[in-house]
Amino acid sequence: MKSVLRTLLKTGLCILDQADGDVRDRVSAGVDEVRTYGEASQRLDRAARAIRGEDDHTLRNTLTFLVGIGVGVGVGILCAPSSGEQTRDSIRSKVWNLGRQAKQEIA
Repeated sequence: MKSVLRTLLKTGLCILDQADGDVRDRVSAGVDEVRTYGEASQRLDRAARAIRGEDDHTLRNTLTFLVGIGVGVGVGILCAPSSGEQTRDSIRSKVWNLGRQAKQEIA
């Protein structure tokens, strides 16, 4: 076990030396950004949630669903077999009926 760890450490040092400090600079810059334990802990928690897929995407999924419905309705209207005037009249009457029903529900 010790020989495996020693080999891994030697390999890591070799890679760092070959990179002419580039890797060391990137690692040290990332370490400098984390000032406190709490900050590091928050970053690790956020990364773990993202990896496990536990982030809450409810709002994004709902908006995506609603946009998809809107696009589907738009394409359906454009590809409708009736003429434009008939389609507009149908939409107008449906909107008017919905408005009337909403007023009745409120009153």
